[in-house]
Amino acid sequence: MRITIGSFVICEGVRRGQYTASQFPDQLELDSINEVQPRKAIRAKAAKLINRGNTEQTIAFTMTREHTSHAEANEWAMVHFATIPKEGAVTFTLQKNSGTYKKMVFNDATIKAKKTTPIIGKMTVTRYTIVGGDFTVEA
Repeated sequence: MRITIGSFVICEGVRRGQYTASQFPDQLELDSINEVQPRKAIRAKAAKLINRGNTEQTIAFTMTREHTSHAEANEWAMVHFATIPKEGAVTFTLQKNSGTYKKMVFNDATIKAKKTTPIIGKMTVTRYTIVGGDFTVEA
């Protein structure tokens, strides 16, 4: 899966043979919340709920990247955090085994959180949390 925010690439999503490179998201989590307003009438047997719409979607995933050296891993983490956009359209390009693609666009998304765990050796592990409204699906 390739993930971009605007033209900034978060995840390359490159396939190498039958195995995937480390440029694939791991621990993918999806969450969707609708705003619901309770309406409680006096002496009513039960409250009635009104779906206000206002869907909030959250996508979280982890990226593990291997660098050529510990120094490069440190540099990458600092530059990445300074240059990644904070908001915009996030595009998830999904590739099926048949070679066909499907794009899901998360419009008006915001990167709510990004955290890199302590860098050990040449590896960086970064957790992203992206929040936005609805998806649009492009074939």
